[in-house]
Amino acid sequence: MGSRPVTTFLAGWMLGLCYLRTRHLALPVGVHMGWNWFLGTMGFGVSGKEARGWWTPVFEGRPEWLTGGAYGLEASIFCVVVLSVAIIALTRWKGSAAPEPEALPRPNEAPVLTPPM
Repeated sequence: MGSRPVTTFLAGWMLGLCYLRTRHLALPVGVHMGWNWFLGTMGFGVSGKEARGWWTPVFEGRPEWLTGGAYGLEASIFCVVVLSVAIIALTRWKGSAAPEPEALPRPNEAPVLTPPM
């Protein structure tokens, strides 16, 4: 099992921050697609599925915490570090999101009118 739950949690947190900083799905979807494309193209497994890429990384005899084991690089300490740095950067970035819209009155609520004095 390794660090897979940790990296899955961190990835969800990071992708959530991507959305909160921009209020658009383009950034989190693009980051997720780019990550999967990069891993697959480089020959690393993507979420436990083998990928044939430009290289064939060999992790024989290396500890699972370093290589991610059968799940691939996504369950390694490398991924934990990358995601942690991304979370810190996204937390510090103010983002480009439009300001929150002001709350509008609900249709079934009448506005409160005060009589003139």
